[in-house]
Amino acid sequence: MGIQGILASIMSKLSGVNKWQRNFMVEVFSVLFCRQGKATFENLARYSKYNELTFRRGFSKYFDWLGFNVQFIDWSSGVFIGVVDCSFVGKSGKKTYGLDKFWSGSVGKAVKGLEVSVVGCINVNLKQTFVLEASQTPAGLATKDEKGYSRVDFYMEQWLDCLPSLAPIVYFVADGF
Repeated sequence: MGIQGILASIMSKLSGVNKWQRNFMVEVFSVLFCRQGKATFENLARYSKYNELTFRRGFSKYFDWLGFNVQFIDWSSGVFIGVVDCSFVGKSGKKTYGLDKFWSGSVGKAVKGLEVSVVGCINVNLKQTFVLEASQTPAGLATKDEKGYSRVDFYMEQWLDCLPSLAPIVYFVADGF
């Protein structure tokens, strides 16, 4: 079974995926495996039947990445624990969305850049890790000492949104924050 068959069977299990989006995602993954260079919309268009604008429009539409990624896991193959953690991405500039000061473990302090909050799972028996959902942490959220919607609230909201899809997982671990 080729990539088209595998993706078609997974897409058929997802609700809210229409024929255009199913064909688009099959094309995206087919092109990602055969292209050279960076995975920019312009570069993807060079190796695809779609143009750059189609890639921009396709990725601006909602897609259930969590539901998609969960379909790749054989939940009967062992014991799973859930994980929640954030990763820092160094970035300079002034107009990048989400640019703020975030904690960088390698530097040991808060520095200017981007942050990605990741929900995943670990198969304890097979020692395999799966990233299930990743969200960019927005800039300007309140710190723990301030009132209002904070980064911790954002992390908890992301985790609670993912929780219904992670029924086989009983235990979760998170960064010490």
